[in-house]
Amino acid sequence: MDAKSESPLTNSQIVINGSFYSVTDNNGRFAFYVNKNDTVIFSRLGYKQVVLYVSDTLSGKEFITGIYMN
Repeated sequence: MDAKSESPLTNSQIVINGSFYSVTDNNGRFAFYVNKNDTVIFSRLGYKQVVLYVSDTLSGKEFITGIYMN
């Protein structure tokens, strides 16, 4: 999401552990699987990239987060 307007950001790139994974859909949504200690990078032209480090203490099978880009 755009941090100021809170509008969805479509076609934002998602990179997991240095490899291209996917892009956000037309509603700015995404879903993927990660493992403990993975690094996920969200980027879009005109915005600062956001890095998400998956904790080694993460438990459970589902994790929901919001990504706000400036």
